[in-house]
Amino acid sequence: MRDFYLPGRSPVSGRDCAVASSHPLASAAALRVLTAGGNAIDAAVVATAVLAVVEPQSTGIGGDCFALISKHGTTPPIGYNGSGRSPKALPAGGIGDPALGRIAETSVHSVTVPGVVEGLARLLADHGTLSLAEALRPAIRYAEEGYPVYQKVAFEWAGAEAKLKTNAGGRDIYLPLGRPPVPGEVIRCPALGQTLRAIAEGGPDAFYSGAIADSMIGFLRDQGGHHAAEDFASHHGAYVEPVSLGYHGCDVWQIPPNGQGVTTLLMLAILDAAGFADEPPEGARYHHLLAEATRLAFEERNRTIGDPDHGAIAVERFLDTARAAG
Repeated sequence: MRDFYLPGRSPVSGRDCAVASSHPLASAAALRVLTAGGNAIDAAVVATAVLAVVEPQSTGIGGDCFALISKHGTTPPIGYNGSGRSPKALPAGGIGDPALGRIAETSVHSVTVPGVVEGLARLLADHGTLSLAEALRPAIRYAEEGYPVYQKVAFEWAGAEAKLKTNAGGRDIYLPLGRPPVPGEVIRCPALGQTLRAIAEGGPDAFYSGAIADSMIGFLRDQGGHHAAEDFASHHGAYVEPVSLGYHGCDVWQIPPNGQGVTTLLMLAILDAAGFADEPPEGARYHHLLAEATRLAFEERNRTIGDPDHGAIAVERFLDTARAAG
């Protein structure tokens, strides 16, 4: 039992179901699905869609979809990689920022085809019980009718103000009042609601072709991108074989590259080899080990992880416990 005189969280217990997300409104929407008889996939898709509205700084329908599904607790879990690809016409070189030696995070060349819409629809069709229209209903309601902005969201929204002001889309959609919202302020996003309604009615095709895709492609090309209709229309995710590493009696599973989850597995291997579990959390060595494991694992990620369709990826380097101990 934790010390109640110190800050912290107590374990959550229940008998029927549990939900964890980064936002209370998303968790509540998912819990309603479960108590109404839906399954975990239904709840996860509903929560993800709500997050795309109420937590715009972290996620959205312009992102990707990675999933690990353990039906009835079986292992290995089912892995799904719903990440999008770069435009086919993107040149292999000459697009990075010479000052950075890489593609800047705000560069149009860093934008890949969004994979989450196709991914959620696929997972729902293969493993869920709700229709896509049913799963998107709570998100549509929050977008059209409004939602209160939570403190963390308001904090990060304010931090993104300068970036949002760099183009008309960011200003019009996410700074409708000419400023970031304050905590508790009710925000509506009718344009996003309209897009979600189109997806609910027409499925993923309404997103990857037609007016919505044309609008995205037009904007990206206006910014100097190489995106084309074929890039969007040909997108598809894939089921993949997850990889795992044992850590103190638990098997930790991740999606393989191009996903970056194996970085976490390498961090665990380094920490385990260094005896991290025996370190008191208030000690300097505890924080030093965390920092060094993170640094080493991310360096390996930057050198190694890429698209396995365009080059061999040495996944075993992230799972080699002997190498991690060295």
